[in-house]
Amino acid sequence: MRNFIFSLLLPVTILFNSSFAQELEITLTLDKTNYLKFETIESIAELKNISSQIVIVTEPFNAEIANSGIEILLLDSTGNTMRSIGRTIIHGYLEEQIKLLPEQCLVSFIHVTQSGFGQSIQGGGTRVALENSYLPAGEYKLQLSYNYFIDKLKNTIYSNIYKFIISEPNESDLDIFNKIKKITEKQFSLPKTLYPESVKTIFNKYPNHVYTLSVYENFITTSYQKESDQQEYLLKMIEDQPSSFLTLRSVIGCPKISEDFRNTASARLKVKSELNKTMLEKYENYKKIINRK
Repeated sequence: MRNFIFSLLLPVTILFNSSFAQELEITLTLDKTNYLKFETIESIAELKNISSQIVIVTEPFNAEIANSGIEILLLDSTGNTMRSIGRTIIHGYLEEQIKLLPEQCLVSFIHVTQSGFGQSIQGGGTRVALENSYLPAGEYKLQLSYNYFIDKLKNTIYSNIYKFIISEPNESDLDIFNKIKKITEKQFSLPKTLYPESVKTIFNKYPNHVYTLSVYENFITTSYQKESDQQEYLLKMIEDQPSSFLTLRSVIGCPKISEDFRNTASARLKVKSELNKTMLEKYENYKKIINRK
């Protein structure tokens, strides 16, 4: 399952209908506050039961009544709301109800880069152009809202507001981005095939660059790759980018590695990054809730 989430210990601003006792709290976390344009941006949301009672929700954040779920709210530096060309409502893949005990939480990734806030469409609206699927350089504010229902009455809560900056890449950055784009565009057009050796050279040539992160993550979480290669580059990713949420996704989401190796990778990631140590521990608790059903 790809949709997990976790939270940072940050202040949370909640807007709440006062006719209800507050039951749930939603928290938003990004792995940093400064990004390059064309960099993949992931966030994590945590939905927590802050009441003293059991709360029934639908996993991971999708209530059983229509028009519910998490919505991404994005504002630019002028305070204007950004409009998405895609879906900004995040729904879960499972419909089963979950009894969320007091202090328990559900966690999920929220894919900021893939949420349709790019400004242009290529191919008659059927495909977002690679360079236009990313936010332009600037300052942004990101927040999540969540709708759920009590006795058929709609209730809306809001997460903390997260501020981040996207900067223009320099010539060296753009050179790396274009080299990666040239290689990976050919590969992405060939489903169910192994990545060519030319993709692997990116890992070795630019291991610490942020543009390499998305290539790592795509390579590691694609089930068609060799397990030995996935293990090798997963360990490299942990060494090179231990605090990235893309690294966290790779440790959790690699489809072919054994549970023993996943446990080894998780333990190494916890040592390398306090942020992802916290996130992994929250995810492990999340799995216990799901497996309890």
